[in-house]
Amino acid sequence: MNLNGIKIGEIINLINNRHYNRIKSMIPSCPGIYKVFIREEDRNTIKFGEAKTINGLEFRPPRLKKGKINTKTVESVEVLEEKFKTIKDNILYIGKSDNLYVRIKKFLRMALGSQGHDGGINIFAVQNYMEYLYITWYPLSLNKEYSTAKDWEYDEIQKFKNEHNDKRPLANLSD
Repeated sequence: MNLNGIKIGEIINLINNRHYNRIKSMIPSCPGIYKVFIREEDRNTIKFGEAKTINGLEFRPPRLKKGKINTKTVESVEVLEEKFKTIKDNILYIGKSDNLYVRIKKFLRMALGSQGHDGGINIFAVQNYMEYLYITWYPLSLNKEYSTAKDWEYDEIQKFKNEHNDKRPLANLSD
């Protein structure tokens, strides 16, 4: 699977400036999977620290149904650094959605202090994520092997685990 993508920072800036039509012209409103990754040439520049938003707001974990706060939080810097060194892969997160546009927008709005996405929380502990992280997406309609985005994401994570001693991508939390 080819990893041509767009800088996360470009989409976050579009969201921050409310350029939703431009984002809609880029990201399809259909089922599929998406991946957050770094380019090989940037691998040695990645540093981890406190999860932070671009505008200084406190990082807020997503809400669950019925208003409960998600207990999933960002892992410690030491744990993330160790995982990053151990896994040695440029794919940091694999996600799924029944509507890529809605899900990716919700995911990246976390960088602006918004709640609402369950997954990929550790991405925001990457310092300078605006500059070094990329995102790409794959509509389900382009892959006739799967009937749902959930099945496709599951298989992509399983393939990743098979290649990396049963380890998941850095920002994918446990099953």
